[in-house]
Amino acid sequence: MIGPCYRNAESRFHLATEARNCLQEAALSVQMAQALLPGVQFPYCSAREITTVLQAVVYMFTDIHIPDRLSHANRCYMTFWERTKALQKWINQTIETSLSKDLADVNQKMGEVNIKLRRIRVGLVRNQMDEEDVEAYEAAARKQSHASLFIDSVEGEGSSILPPGGHHLDHDHLFRSSQNIVAPRALRNNKDKSGDKLQMQLKKRLGSNRSQVWSRQNLDEMHLSYMRSQQ
Repeated sequence: MIGPCYRNAESRFHLATEARNCLQEAALSVQMAQALLPGVQFPYCSAREITTVLQAVVYMFTDIHIPDRLSHANRCYMTFWERTKALQKWINQTIETSLSKDLADVNQKMGEVNIKLRRIRVGLVRNQMDEEDVEAYEAAARKQSHASLFIDSVEGEGSSILPPGGHHLDHDHLFRSSQNIVAPRALRNNKDKSGDKLQMQLKKRLGSNRSQVWSRQNLDEMHLSYMRSQQ
């Protein structure tokens, strides 16, 4: 690295500075790698070797003026260079033969787990969407069932007052079905013709406004009016 053939003081000082910087960077790099991998024991460049090299670097500018010290320091630097080359080769072999295989196995397992998690998420989303659709359908059905409770109390066995396939009760359907209306269950056993009176009231109310859409409230009011007339 630095030989006695360089007699020029300026050249020797310049080369010594470059050699010192390179040696310090190399030693600090090895120390940093060992600190980042505390569970790994490097087979080359131990902490004692690094300390020896750094101590030799401190006296480099003095060693370049004394041939014996320069020769000894030069052997120390060359040994450190060979050890760092062996360490680099060992690190590359370890990465290729061991770490790469472990990393590939881990990546494969992670991919399989990600696929399973994605299927689970998709299933949960589909179930949630189905539940929301059912709730929305039930809410719409409840909203459209305007007179379901009253019709249940008025219609008899086999009555067809409700239109097929729906719960929307309008005037036209009530008018067409008025001939088949049966008296409420509470009045079925009466001897008088109370069912006929209820039919007549329904026909009267329906005939007054054929375009009116009957709601649960309208039918309830009519029912209450009829019940009061019977008291």
